[in-house]
Amino acid sequence: MKVTKEIASGWHGFVYNDWIKEVEIEFVEVEEGYIYAELKNEDKYCIMTGGTPGKLTGAGAGAMFGPVLLTATDILGFMAAFTTDTYIPKATITHNCSFLLPANAEVFGIKAQVQSWGKAVSHVNTSVINVATSELIFQAQSTYSMTVRKEATVG
Repeated sequence: MKVTKEIASGWHGFVYNDWIKEVEIEFVEVEEGYIYAELKNEDKYCIMTGGTPGKLTGAGAGAMFGPVLLTATDILGFMAAFTTDTYIPKATITHNCSFLLPANAEVFGIKAQVQSWGKAVSHVNTSVINVATSELIFQAQSTYSMTVRKEATVG
């Protein structure tokens, strides 16, 4: 079964481990080879900042902890590779990423776009923006090992 907008949230909750399910991704658009989702900045996602030790400053006031964005971009990249009737992703081979700005935003927009499909591997670019300003905060290039769906015919 390929990932569609109608099943994206349920699929995310069914497939991944409990700690990944806690990353509350809101799926906005899902098409073949493309997913756009949003993630609200919350205290549970923020790193500690200067000031009161142990006090989190989320809800747009604090920087999101890097591994949350790493996880979200890998999840969406993998799911974007799953939006076709032809191929099934098996695993992440590489996930090369860069922070371009501090992860300070009230809402993050995350876009995963398949760059190329293949019988053995597929490549996906994922970017994270500050929804309010459209500034590019984070980007990732991922490679996923693939297999051909049994019912698919590939030339």
